[in-house]
Amino acid sequence: MFDTVSKDKTLKIIELIEMKTIFEINNLHSEQINYINVLKNKNFISCSDDKNIIIFTINLKKKNFTIINKIKNAHNFGILKVIEVNKNKLLSISFDCQIIFWEFNKLLNEYYKSFFIH
Repeated sequence: MFDTVSKDKTLKIIELIEMKTIFEINNLHSEQINYINVLKNKNFISCSDDKNIIIFTINLKKKNFTIINKIKNAHNFGILKVIEVNKNKLLSISFDCQIIFWEFNKLLNEYYKSFFIH
């Protein structure tokens, strides 16, 4: 299996042997999804031109997804890429060349900016 995104704002999971779409998400982001990856804990992470970072799970058996965490307006411009630096720490890069490190606050169940480079 692999995942794919496009300008039409959809995320598709495709079974490689038959090249068949086995799951599709149409409403994860409000604009073009630029990047998606799997975190070490097997959750997914995505970023978009809508300036949001979303962490979510996908249940292929039930054909649904659940948003676990969302960083709204993480950047001033669309986000090019977001990666997991280590457990509970992320790094995001936007189209205006901003780099932001994010740390997870377990008590508040949210991410906060821990370091910013422009």
